[in-house]
Amino acid sequence: MGSSSATRESWLLQSPIQIEETADRVVATLRPMRLVRIAALALLAFCAFDAQSVYDMLFGSHSQHLVCDRHTGRCELNGDEIAIVDELKDAELSTDSMHRSGHFAGGSKIVTLILRNGTRPDASTQGAQSARSIAEYRAVVQAIRAFIADRAQPRLDLTYVYRPSLYEKIWAVFFFFVLAFITALVVRAWRTRHVVIDRATGHAVITSRPLLRRATTQERTIADSAGLSAAQLVAKL
Repeated sequence: MGSSSATRESWLLQSPIQIEETADRVVATLRPMRLVRIAALALLAFCAFDAQSVYDMLFGSHSQHLVCDRHTGRCELNGDEIAIVDELKDAELSTDSMHRSGHFAGGSKIVTLILRNGTRPDASTQGAQSARSIAEYRAVVQAIRAFIADRAQPRLDLTYVYRPSLYEKIWAVFFFFVLAFITALVVRAWRTRHVVIDRATGHAVITSRPLLRRATTQERTIADSAGLSAAQLVAKL
């Protein structure tokens, strides 16, 4: 007797069951949906990236280097030009527009240059929320204003540090654990099952292969298996 194949719909997170049958046995394979596999891989990658971000948030800081040189006529932040010295009009400690209504009362604070043409380039790469960083940013604003007012000063060279606040650290850790929990649920749904059923005896061997875990094997016996179709045999497991 030749082999034949059939499919039937399985539960929500599984692709349709693939069934192959011969005269003496039935072989069924259950795989997770492609969407589950894509989601699991994407979440694992994002979780690894977020773990690095959380580590940096908990134990790191970020230095910013501002240089305004009247000889070159350039203002550079971390080596990138952000303004022309002669265009400088003022500086201020402003509120990051992306966080005005965010979790930090008053919003994240950034150093902003005010140019004569009305543009307002940022002179900080990250918004400060911790009291220590805000104090440093405020001192930077005062130094920039003094540089603008004193045209005899040839060069302004400032280094200031972004340090995350306690709230930022708590939020980062909380978000990571929520992400890790969701990732674990999706990864748990990635399970491939391979079933081999002996038609004569009703003996079934079920091999389950979860993602990132060891495969397990179970054996069962299907009662009253005689005369049942391949789909009916699989449904009894």
